[in-house]
Amino acid sequence: MLSTPFLEDRHAKLAHQVEHFNREQVREPTQADTEDKQALRLVRALAGEGLLAYTVPAGFDSGSTALDVRSLAVVREHLSYESSLADLMFAMQGLGSFPIALAG
Repeated sequence: MLSTPFLEDRHAKLAHQVEHFNREQVREPTQADTEDKQALRLVRALAGEGLLAYTVPAGFDSGSTALDVRSLAVVREHLSYESSLADLMFAMQGLGSFPIALAG
């Protein structure tokens, strides 16, 4: 459980959501899985779980509330516990969408 003065209850709930995502969606690749297939499956799963909404601000179709760097940090931290590829796929979505949302 997260215990820090910098994080709010919503961040603890988000951490639990990502932990559940890791248990249900992140798995060891099979011999047939290429890295590209794994990456695509993870991006689709992240979107399906609603986690990619944290990479765009409100006002966009699936944006969360305001962009919150603490939420981004919580998601990335918990994804990286299970899979560096899942963390990378999450980060790459933000790297593409944030500049467009900011100045697009």
